[in-house]
Amino acid sequence: MSVTGRLLTTGAAITAMLLGNAVPASADLVWNDQDFRDVLFVSQVQAQGSGERGYAYLVSSVALLDWRAANPAATVPATVAAFTAIKDEVLPRVLGAFTPQPPCQPTPQKPCPPPTAAADRPMTPSPQGYLLAAIDAAMDATGTIDLPRLRELARDTQGDSLGGTPVDIHQVTGSYQNEVLYATYPRVQREHWAAVSRAGLADSTLAQAWDTVLGGTLSVHLAADRDTLLQGLPAPARTDLTRLLDLRDNPAAFQAEALAQAAASRVALNARHVEATDALKALNAANPPGLPPTTSAEQAATAAANRNKELDGYAATGRLIGTVVGYFDKEVGADIVRIVDAVSAIVKSYNDFGPAMVALAGGSLAGVGAIVAFGQAVVGGVQLITEMFGYTGPAPEQVMIDQIKLVSKQIDELRTTMNARFDHLELMLKTMFEEISKVLIELEKDIEEIRRNLAAMQNGLLALDERVSQLAASTAAALRNQALDGFVAQVNENLGWETKTNLPLTDFGRYWTAASTFHSLGAYRSSSAPFAIQQNTAPDMTPAAIGEYTPHGSLYYLSWLARHRWDGNFPLPAVNTAQGVPNAGVWIAAARAYNDMTLQNPQFAGNNPPSRATELITAGARIQAVLRSYSAPANGGTNQLFQGLTGTYRTAMDGFSQRLSDIRRDVLPYPNYDIFGDPAQPPPGNLPSSNQVVHCPTSGSPVPAPAVASLANMSRVYHTMYTLASPVSAKVQVRDCYDAVFVNHDTWENSRGEWRTSADVQVTIRLQVKWHGEDAWRDARTMSAVHPAGKIEWDDASGTGMITPQQAVVSKWPQGLRAAMEASTTVGNVAATEDNAWLRLHALQNGKQRLYYSRAVAELRTPNSVLNLAAARVNEAVLLLQTYTQLGFPQASSVNTVLANRLNGTGHLPGSIRLTSGLHSDYLLEPLVAALDAYSNCAAPLGEACPYGDWYSPKGYLDRTPMAQFGTACAPSEVAVMPRDPIGDCLAFEAVRRVNELSAEYRLHSGQLSRGEYVEGIPEIEQMIKELEMSRALLSR
Repeated sequence: MSVTGRLLTTGAAITAMLLGNAVPASADLVWNDQDFRDVLFVSQVQAQGSGERGYAYLVSSVALLDWRAANPAATVPATVAAFTAIKDEVLPRVLGAFTPQPPCQPTPQKPCPPPTAAADRPMTPSPQGYLLAAIDAAMDATGTIDLPRLRELARDTQGDSLGGTPVDIHQVTGSYQNEVLYATYPRVQREHWAAVSRAGLADSTLAQAWDTVLGGTLSVHLAADRDTLLQGLPAPARTDLTRLLDLRDNPAAFQAEALAQAAASRVALNARHVEATDALKALNAANPPGLPPTTSAEQAATAAANRNKELDGYAATGRLIGTVVGYFDKEVGADIVRIVDAVSAIVKSYNDFGPAMVALAGGSLAGVGAIVAFGQAVVGGVQLITEMFGYTGPAPEQVMIDQIKLVSKQIDELRTTMNARFDHLELMLKTMFEEISKVLIELEKDIEEIRRNLAAMQNGLLALDERVSQLAASTAAALRNQALDGFVAQVNENLGWETKTNLPLTDFGRYWTAASTFHSLGAYRSSSAPFAIQQNTAPDMTPAAIGEYTPHGSLYYLSWLARHRWDGNFPLPAVNTAQGVPNAGVWIAAARAYNDMTLQNPQFAGNNPPSRATELITAGARIQAVLRSYSAPANGGTNQLFQGLTGTYRTAMDGFSQRLSDIRRDVLPYPNYDIFGDPAQPPPGNLPSSNQVVHCPTSGSPVPAPAVASLANMSRVYHTMYTLASPVSAKVQVRDCYDAVFVNHDTWENSRGEWRTSADVQVTIRLQVKWHGEDAWRDARTMSAVHPAGKIEWDDASGTGMITPQQAVVSKWPQGLRAAMEASTTVGNVAATEDNAWLRLHALQNGKQRLYYSRAVAELRTPNSVLNLAAARVNEAVLLLQTYTQLGFPQASSVNTVLANRLNGTGHLPGSIRLTSGLHSDYLLEPLVAALDAYSNCAAPLGEACPYGDWYSPKGYLDRTPMAQFGTACAPSEVAVMPRDPIGDCLAFEAVRRVNELSAEYRLHSGQLSRGEYVEGIPEIEQMIKELEMSRALLSR
């Protein structure tokens, strides 16, 4: 079915609900021609000036208004020159804000240039990051003039200013800033572009200058009238809106037409959602995770850009129609615009993620930040949808639910399709999409139930990044500490005052108390207990303290640990004795709160010392400096810290494997016998030797045993069974005996009635076994010979007599019978008995395997046991690798699928890992438990043979569990220490393979750092520093 066909039913239902239920028939039409004209202008600017350039065009235009206010008498040429200078400063800074230098590939003809210092910049593209770059450039281009409109733009993209409902503490935690701005930035654009347009209507000099510099680029004139702007729309939208204008005198017809157009617009926009989902699913299928991409990044980027351009056109039309609907129902119109903003943000994130995914798979840094941006945009869009349920008056909520169902369906389809890739990249994406889907399902319930649970759902979304971001988790952990109760109270009460009260803050004392609380926490208190490990307490700590203080509160300790374990010259941060490095999670919350408080209250800026912002900036820079010290390259490659970390993990894993090997030997004290190996392997011991062969039925009439009848010649299975079976009473019994009969009789008789019979004696030697619990002996090996026995019965001159076959054997044994037996060609194993023995041996091996896994699991679960302590050393090594990597290589970790998967994904290092998402994964205990479960059907006492005839395969069993990666898919090669069990060998091999992969990635990124291709550091902190710098500069003018 086509995309349009899939949505046909949905569109018809929406139209019916809108026309039938959404708006009272008596709703008044209150036309606003000026507003309509402004929205026409904005829609064209948004459609033509989208993407990165759109940020530059908006900020440049807002800065022009400030320049014009400071230079009201300037001529058109002077204004053109000023605007050109602003735009020429802003545009390249925005376009280069997130463009890393490509890795240098030297050739003999063209060596790499000397390393250059890369600009400190966050590598995660985001609306806030682009705005920061643009505003920073605009300030440089405008000299020292006051910039009130630019301050207003900065304020409108911060904290509570972003949302339709107060969010209290969430506005300073996690990724709320970036998440919500993805969906709300179109609203910010509308408001500020409308202000620019209205200024142009009132100032012809401004309008002419703007038209000269940007008008041609955006195909619109700043002071164009309504009809001119209407003619600039695409034909379908122009026709639809013209028809609406003609119906203004007939409110009922106007409403019906507007709602029908709104429904049609949403169907078209949703079609873009389906197309984007299908395109991403197809791209994912064509480029499986972990393999080189089959699609070129350029092709993917071009296709995505084309879809985004088409999307911008549909979104602009949808917002126009929503505005028109608002003239007869404000809330319905606002909801339509919200839906457009939310869906377009989600769809655009899909389009952008596709080419970034391909670029990342190809090893390019062009995909930097795509993972985080993808998730943030989706969360922001869903958050915006939830705000539509915050109203108490009548609204077309069924339409919202219908929209939510479609969004939910697309997200669920994408989550299912991308599951393997999400796991490969990082479990955070899987967690994020699962939680988003849960919220969307809740939004499909009864309206009143939704309203009752709305706050909880919104808080769940706002707190979601605590489960997918280490920095956000660090902030959330600190906020649970009572020591921050005062800070939280100040945020909840005073930050976003105007949003909460609809009144400006006029009480300077209230402002000063809040701003001082925020400043003190970020600049000073964040560096000491209970938020950070201090210099004087670091030597008393163990790595377990990282869990208490979070990695971002353990920075001084981690530097101290690096010096004392791996690199005696590792630099220690210069801090006071009773201080540490600021807790990054606490610092960023405090810095955000302080920054938002100052931007929201510019009336008090003159009373706020710039030194406060400087102190916060210094504290943030100290954090970044410590983080960069962890990953600082040495001699162009990996430093001693990360070489030591990987070496420590290898050593710890060898110790774990060695203990497993010891347990295996304890279970079966025969080092050369593999209880998991082929039963036909050389036996660990031999059957006892026998010097004689007795008569089978009587156990008498012994003769010396011939070499051919030695028990040593029995099949290996009998030797193994005899050696391994325990206790002694359960051992297989073995004997060698013979049967004898006379054959080939010849009777002589004379005329006197004398006679005698001679014959040959046929001897069969039987090597026999009797299994424990059985009474009958079974032939295992036989051999036979025939030899003359002489006179065996007679009645002649010598008398009367006869001999038995065994007597003949004893008498003839040294007279050639033994030699005949040694030369026998009838030696053979009894197949039925041997086959039964192999089954019994396999069952005995299964019993020993079960005992081994049982002991391993029990010891692993026993505190302070040898294996438990060995695992603890592995887990500590994994924790430290994970911690130092997240802190030292945060930007590389966000784009490098190997780092993400080996430390946070389903392919992580063997060891126990607690993921940021709250999930726990233990690749030491869980595979061994699954292996033990493979024997769950064995009812025999532990250590004894399982019922023979049953087959147990731990690797095959693991294939049906979440531990399948250690099942039959694992084909281990030899490594230094192997336990010699299928699962333990896989763990040992995968540990070496995966840590080697990590080492290679550390070398790669260390080389890039050495060549100056990028700078490490946490992007959110870098962004926050730039926000503080921006606010300090804006407020000091």
